[in-house]
Amino acid sequence: MKNLENNKLIAEFMEINANPMYYIPNHPELREDKEHAPHFYLEHYFEGEELKYHTSWDWLMPVVEKIELVMLENDNSINVTIGSSLYCTIQDSHMEVIELNTCEPTKILTVYKAVVEFINWYNKNK
Repeated sequence: MKNLENNKLIAEFMEINANPMYYIPNHPELREDKEHAPHFYLEHYFEGEELKYHTSWDWLMPVVEKIELVMLENDNSINVTIGSSLYCTIQDSHMEVIELNTCEPTKILTVYKAVVEFINWYNKNK
């Protein structure tokens, strides 16, 4: 249940707000066969349980890229560092740590948890 709530939080951050179905345009792993369904090629709707931010790098990395586009006050930007071991640091351009996560069993879960914590922080502080 926690992944479902966190995935919905991420979808909202990504500005995918259609509830109960989430529209995700141009998602690389979800494209239909153009020859058989050309008018559906760019349209993909998912129920909350089908969101895969916690299991797929194809879903999670666009979120990391969007986080790095966030600008804080005084042109302060965000940097996401994914380490070779199980850590992910999200910090501003003044090197102040916003989120540091080192304790998840896999790299994708480490980054996923850091992303969720960042989005919670961002929503409280924007």
